[in-house]
Amino acid sequence: MKDLLSAEDICKVFNISRTTLYRYRKDGMPYIQIKRKIMFDADEVKKWLKQFEK
Repeated sequence: MKDLLSAEDICKVFNISRTTLYRYRKDGMPYIQIKRKIMFDADEVKKWLKQFEK
């Protein structure tokens, strides 16, 4: 199983605000919901963000 990061950790790793993270989630950023907790696979998030690079 891959290591999963919390929303706070993802914000720190990718230097984004909580608001930006929520907007990205709404736009399709991959995440996993475990009961009421939202977790992220950093590798998947990185791949998702890379598609928007120029």
